[in-house]
Parts: sequence; C-alpha cells; structure tokens
Amino acid sequence: MRANRYLGHDFRFLLGLARNRVVMLLSFAFVGAALFFHSCGKKETKGSDGSDSVVSTGGWIKIDSGTTESLNDISFRNSNRVYVVGNSGTFLVSDDGGNTWKKHETFSSEADLTVISWVNEVVYVAGQDSVFVSKDGGNSFQDIGEAVEGRILDMTYNTGAFWAVGEKGIVWKGTIDGDLESFDPLKTKWEKVDLGIIADLNGLSFSFSRGLIVGDGGTVLETTDGGKTFENVGKTTDDLKTIDSDVFAGPQSLFYYGGIDGAPAYAVKWITRKNSAYPNFVDIDCIVDCLALGESGDGSTILLISDLNPADSNKKGGEILETLVKGVKPQLNALAAHKKIAVGKKGLIVRAAE
Repeated sequence: MRANRYLGHDFRFLLGLARNRVVMLLSFAFVGAALFFHSCGKKETKGSDGSDSVVSTGGWIKIDSGTTESLNDISFRNSNRVYVVGNSGTFLVSDDGGNTWKKHETFSSEADLTVISWVNEVVYVAGQDSVFVSKDGGNSFQDIGEAVEGRILDMTYNTGAFWAVGEKGIVWKGTIDGDLESFDPLKTKWEKVDLGIIADLNGLSFSFSRGLIVGDGGTVLETTDGGKTFENVGKTTDDLKTIDSDVFAGPQSLFYYGGIDGAPAYAVKWITRKNSAYPNFVDIDCIVDCLALGESGDGSTILLISDLNPADSNKKGGEILETLVKGVKPQLNALAAHKKIAVGKKGLIVRAAE
C-alpha cells in the first residue's frame, strides 16, 4: 500500500509510464543487490516484543527505532531524510538514510497515523479523521482545518489535486490553489467524492489522466479522465491491499492492469499471477522487478519478484527471483525499496546492511 509515499508525478509513476523496458538496467542492479544479500548467510535478531525475529537472507539487520508502537508507513524525502509514522502519534525522522531515528513529539498520542506523503517541501501525514500538513519539510505540522472524515490509507497527487482513499469507500480530493511550486497547502479545497463503494480502499496511483484505486472484494476503480469518472474494472474477488503504478496485490496473488508494449496508450491488459509460495501481500514497490512484502504463518516475508509484464515474451512474469527476508516477527507493515527498509508492529525496523 505505502511503499515510497511521495506525491506528484514521482519516480515510481514516471517509471510506470516508462516500464515498457526503458529502465531494464535498473532491474539488473536490483537483482544483483538481492544476490549479494543472499550470499551473506543467516542473521537472527530479537523482535521488539521479545519474540524471535528471523531475517533469513543475511545482510538484513534490526534497527533501534526507540519506540514499541506499531509503525505503519515509511517514506524517503531524499537519500538521507526518511519519515516513519505509526500509532499513538508516532512520528520518526532519520537524517542518515535510516540508520538512526529520532522521535518527534509532534502529534497527539490519540492520533493513529497511517500514511505519510510529500511533494516538494510540503509533507502530509494522515490517519483517522485527520490530515496534517507541514510546509517546512516535516519540522512542524498543522491540521489542514477541513472536516476530512474516515481512516485514510493512501494519498497521492496528480495534476492539480491531492487524492486520499481509505476505509469504507472514502475518497477525498483536495484541489490546490495555484501551481505546485507555490501553492499554499492550507488553502487546498477538500471535497468528498462519492463513488458508491463501501469496501475499504487500500491504495491508489495516478499517472496524468489515468489512475487506479484498489480495495477489498477485488475493487479496481479506473479513471482515464483525471478523476472525473471512475469505472470498476476488477476481475478478482481478492482483497487488494497494495498498489504501485499498474501492479497490485492481495492474498497469494499479484495483478497487472496496464499498457501493452507497442500498442496505443489507451490499450491495457490484465495479468493474474497466483502462487502458493506467495505470502498475503501487504505492500509492493516496483521499478521493473518488484520488492513485495507479505505475511504468512511463520512471519513476514520480503520477496524480489520479476516484472509481471516482461518485455521478453518468452519470460513469465511474477516469478520469485529471491527471498530477501523470511520469518520476521512481529509483523512488518510497509517497505521502502529505495534503501531496502521495512517497518512494522512493536516498533520493528529492519533494513539491508550497507
């Protein structure tokens, strides 16, 4: 759901547009990194609740977060500055790429924070019935002052408006006043969008006029006009918990709904991959291949999975290339592929060793 939650036509979405193999070299680098971690052997750590937390494909280590609260989302502002949000108003900041963390006493302990997003110098944090905004890179926050209702689970920006989705079908649209470089986030006009959906909406992605919202019960809402209208194009009944560009995931299943190589921009195809070796996915982050986080009976797993829509017609997408992390307890909730860090319950943070 919440891999690199930075807003705008960001790195992930631009690569989503270019995923028809312009960035294949990045895939090779990604696989090479995975093989390096695999060669390091096995490392065991202790979970923050005292239970064994096994990071099985060595090179992954546990980082002291300084909290035992559940951590729900992580986002890189740049290669050094990283944000994490969690329950009871938890807001963590790292200025060394995630090696050390400082807790900022910014939010009320009654606020369970679920998602963090940013665009330029503006940082958004959202949770239950609330959206907070920072105009100084996350040093201070203000309530946006709008009656945003419901538990927000994902946010993004697209062409003049912010979008937020969450539990029980809630969709909010915040139209900015002015251009993206100079707008005042406290003057953004928020309005509720009724799509007639009651299922939880867990993730969304936009790329110019096209966007997707995914949720429980196989909900896949597509817009091709920048959010003026949406159509439910779902072909599954699985609860879809996470999306990155045109790839989304649920219990032991991955899906691709996006462009066809060599076809007009409006042409799309649907690809389904089900595999008993897959966990129940909760977060995914794709460049060409995908880093995917899921939960199974023996704990959390992070997999490197091949591109679901490979350029080579002789290759089958969705193959497990490497098991990077396995059997991690307590449960991991979100990951950031940029520096290979994941956060979870009981204040747990694990990352690939540098």
